[in-house]
Amino acid sequence: MIKEPLHVWGCGTARTLRVHWAMFALNLPYISHPIVTRSADMEDKNFLAVSPGKKIPALSHGELNLTESAAIIEYLFHLAGKHSNTIENMTEINRWSYFTLMEIDATALYVLRRHQDLSAIYGEAPKACEAARNYFYRQIKVLDKFLGHQKPFVVGDQLSKLDIILGSCCLWAQSINLELPCNVERWFTNIQLLKSFESGLRANAE
Repeated sequence: MIKEPLHVWGCGTARTLRVHWAMFALNLPYISHPIVTRSADMEDKNFLAVSPGKKIPALSHGELNLTESAAIIEYLFHLAGKHSNTIENMTEINRWSYFTLMEIDATALYVLRRHQDLSAIYGEAPKACEAARNYFYRQIKVLDKFLGHQKPFVVGDQLSKLDIILGSCCLWAQSINLELPCNVERWFTNIQLLKSFESGLRANAE
């Protein structure tokens, strides 16, 4: 039994979705603080005590304050005792999680986020956006080939942090009209049928 309450700070983004989704998938009760990025919410003193850099999502659990979505869901899977129990699966989960975070999220999707959605803040950069789209399609094809195994989860026989990281990126990509290749789209269509995904999506919007 988890004695200290879990607090999740942040909502409304693909990265905050990861944490809300993990909470429902792992059946972890938590208190949600709907901090919205780039809003007056970020001046809340309680939020700043957890995330002094004003980054969402953030997690507080007892004396632990944690930011970075991947680190948070890694912590939650271990807390719930649901991490992979084989070194082979864990290695593959980590490999593709890091790949997705770096090559899909940071190098492609977030470039488009900054210079397309938030161009008033970061400036327009059409060449950078074009390069980011091309890079997205090149790298998502790598995952598409790996997902040719036609299994319900990317690695192993249960939901992992990798499914959550990749699923959030697929939702993000679709929201900005980036097409998913066939194997990725098939996998993502199936993953969206999970009750935990629907619950996490709803919680992330509130």
